[in-house]
Amino acid sequence: MSKAELKKEIAEGLQLLEDGDFEEAEKWLINAANSGNQSAMVELGFGYIEGNFGEEADPQTGVEWLEKAVDLGNSDGMTLLGLYYLDQGKMKKGLGLLNQAADLDNPDAMIPLGMIALSQKDEEGIEWLKKAVELESDEAMLTLGSLYLEGELVEKDIEEGESLLRQAVEHGNVNALVELGLYLLDNDQAEEGESLLRKAVKEGHDDAMLELGLYLIEGDVLVQNVEEGEDLLRDAAEQGNEGAMRCLGVLLIQGEHLSEDEEEGRKWLEEANELGNEESLRELEKAIKKGEVSVGGRKSIQIAIESLDI
Repeated sequence: MSKAELKKEIAEGLQLLEDGDFEEAEKWLINAANSGNQSAMVELGFGYIEGNFGEEADPQTGVEWLEKAVDLGNSDGMTLLGLYYLDQGKMKKGLGLLNQAADLDNPDAMIPLGMIALSQKDEEGIEWLKKAVELESDEAMLTLGSLYLEGELVEKDIEEGESLLRQAVEHGNVNALVELGLYLLDNDQAEEGESLLRKAVKEGHDDAMLELGLYLIEGDVLVQNVEEGEDLLRDAAEQGNEGAMRCLGVLLIQGEHLSEDEEEGRKWLEEANELGNEESLRELEKAIKKGEVSVGGRKSIQIAIESLDI
């Protein structure tokens, strides 16, 4: 099979996967992988580990496909298998594979290596992230930019942080739109911040819907528009955003900014908790009714919920 045919085969498989035809997608990718297509091996490995073929996850089969890609020197396979091993607590194996991939100039391996090193106060971490940025990784731009703005693991550098986030936005990173938008909204640049969040909303970013919805409901930084804010929260919640479900549940039970509807509010809280801890839900409801959960700021709802350990 020619290179062009292999490329077409994996493209067909990925399209079938996107369309939800899991069985056919699996067949196409296996066919391409058996013909030597490394990208198909990696996709299969990731798909089996994550359970992307409409069945339960099958990590063993996933690892086998990733190992085949690794044996052929595929740095994406090394990165994914390394991350899997880290997740399983096999640090030595995981770091070894990530270092192999980074030595092959894979920026996706450099980012976790950088973050692990920084968490251990190893200055090499910043160098890994900078190298990934030099390789034009928009995820590295987002990661390093956010770190500079936060100033926790690295020395705070607002100018460099904002610059990196803008570069990530220019590279089409939707998460960077949200990160930069929120930073600007919190730092007296509301017009541009709102514009960036709206762009992310158009891309279907559920966290952008949640954040913009809360800003509009609160009406402090942005002109208040409760109706649009509620619509955005509902859109995010319907996409499965847990934070949006929780916030919507709190606001509906509270009945201060949205029309009170305890039944629907509880439904959203239960969904957010996967029909979970009834006692925690009751405690939250009590706190809401006592006025202990306030919406006096977009983050206050999440903070209040976290403090109740739900």
